[in-house]
Formats: sequence, C-alpha cells, structure tokens
Amino acid sequence: MKILRGIFFAFFACAAALNTSGAGAKNVYVAANRNSAGSVKLAKEYCALRSIPEGNIIFLDTNQGANISRENYDTKIAAPIFEFLKSHGAIKDIFNAPDPKKAMVVKTDIDFLELCKGVP
Repeated sequence: MKILRGIFFAFFACAAALNTSGAGAKNVYVAANRNSAGSVKLAKEYCALRSIPEGNIIFLDTNQGANISRENYDTKIAAPIFEFLKSHGAIKDIFNAPDPKKAMVVKTDIDFLELCKGVP
C-alpha cells in the first residue's frame, strides 16, 4: 500500500509541477505561410484556442510545397523567424547577432515555436 501511495504522490507531484511551470501563451510563437490561406487560418484559430496573442504569429513568405532548397530555407524561413523573434524581444542574448546562420542564441523568452501546415 505504501508503494501505491508513493506512486500516486509522485504522479500528482509531477502533474502539479508541469501545470505550474507550463509555457506561458505569451512565449509561444506560431509560424504560418502567408501564401497559404489555410496556413494563416490555422495559425489564427490555433492562437485563439490557446490564448496566444495574435501578434505572436510569424507570417512567412515562402512556397507551399513540402520541399525547399537550403538557400530558400535560410532566406525565407530561418532568417525571417530569427528577425521576428529578435525584434519582438523574444531573443534576449546573442553572439554574432547580425547573421542568423552564425548566431549563437544564449537566452530567450521562447517556450515553443509551432509551425503550421503550409510551412515547408
């Protein structure tokens, strides 16, 4: 019986810790492809359901296909996301900040970055 009680205690302690340390909606960012109406709609609905500020949506200007070249990834996905997060204060401390490919992000206020359908 003591073992069972210990298991229940451990389970509820973990659940409580997860619940209290959970990600704040203000620290969740959502990337959507502005060239896909479905991607934009999904991002807005996701934010509304999760109480994420709509200002945390990163609108990317990229193709709708599943595949993308490394060059297009760097210029159309990675760099715009990096710049958005930096300009919105989500990235707090960076080494080599001017170039996202060489930057080392040291401190952020980012809990999650969600990619919506339509972002390659």
